[in-house]
Amino acid sequence: MTRRARSSASTAASSSASVASRLRRESTSSRVPSTGLSANLPDSCESSTRSPPFLRASSLSDPRRRDSSRPNRRGKRSWTRRVPSESSRRAIDLSLQTGQRERAASYEVAVGVYTALLGNTTEARQHSKVALKLSNGRDVEYTAAFALALAGEISHAQTLANDLEKRFPEDNSVQFEYLPTLRAIFALDRRQPERAIELLQTALPHELAIPAIDFNFFFGGLYSAYVRGQAYLAMNNGTNAAAEFQKILDHRGLIAGDPVGALARLQLGRVYARSGDTVKARAAYQDLLAVWKNADPDLPILKHARAEYAKLR
Repeated sequence: MTRRARSSASTAASSSASVASRLRRESTSSRVPSTGLSANLPDSCESSTRSPPFLRASSLSDPRRRDSSRPNRRGKRSWTRRVPSESSRRAIDLSLQTGQRERAASYEVAVGVYTALLGNTTEARQHSKVALKLSNGRDVEYTAAFALALAGEISHAQTLANDLEKRFPEDNSVQFEYLPTLRAIFALDRRQPERAIELLQTALPHELAIPAIDFNFFFGGLYSAYVRGQAYLAMNNGTNAAAEFQKILDHRGLIAGDPVGALARLQLGRVYARSGDTVKARAAYQDLLAVWKNADPDLPILKHARAEYAKLR
C-alpha cells in the first residue's frame, strides 16, 4: 500500500470512530416523562448470566462489578456511567471503523433497551436515538421502538412501528413478534391491559423461538411474555402474571444477560406479595437477592427490592 493510500485509510478509520461520539452529543437534549413498563422501577437504576459479548465485563444480569471509570460528584462510583462499558464502546467503535454501521447500531440500541427496562429513561432515549442515526435496520428499529416506548416516547415508538409494518409486511419476526409486543406496550400506555393481552395472542405460538436480535446479539428474548405479565398485573390477575414471569425464568437460555431475567424475579415477588402469599413472595425475593449477593449495595433497584423484602419478614 502506498503512503497516500495508508494515510487515506487511517483518516477514514478515525472519521468513522468519531461518528458514535458525535451522534451521542446530538441526541442528549430530549426530556419526556417516564411511562410504560418501566414506570414502577426507580429511575437511573442499571443492573441486569450470559451477557452479550460487548457487555460481559459489566455483567448486567448479575451486577457484581462497579464501574471504575469515573466518580460522580460525591466522589462515589456512578452506576449511571457503567453502561455502556469500555468494552461495549470498543465494540461500537470497531464496528464503525470496519463500516458495519448496523452492527454498531445493534450494540448501541442494546444499551438503550437495557437502561429502559431498568428505569433509566434519559440514557435509554439517548442510546436508542444514536442507534437509529446509524441504521434503520429491522432489528435496530424494533428494539429502539421498544426502548423508546418504555422511556415514554410513545409517539416516536409508534412511528417506528408503523414504518416496520410498512417495510416488512411479510416478515415473520416483524408480524408475529415485534409488532404485537410494541402494540401491547402502546395499549398498556392507554390503560388497556385487556387489549394488550389480545394483541399478544399473535406472538404466543412463536414466543419460545429465538428472535433475530436475540440470535445475533443475545437480547430481546421473551419480551412478549414480560409485557404480557405486566398486562396481567395491571388487570390484578396475579395467577396469570406469575405464570408469565415464571416462563421467563424457566427458559433462561432465551434471555441471555437480558435484565428481564432479574426483573422476572422481582415481579414474581411483587405478584405474590400483592396476593398475600408471603411464603412464595419471600422465596422470590430471596432468589433475587441470592443472585445479587455481591452487587453494589447502593444499586437503586436492589435497595428497593431489599426494602420490599424487609416488609415481608
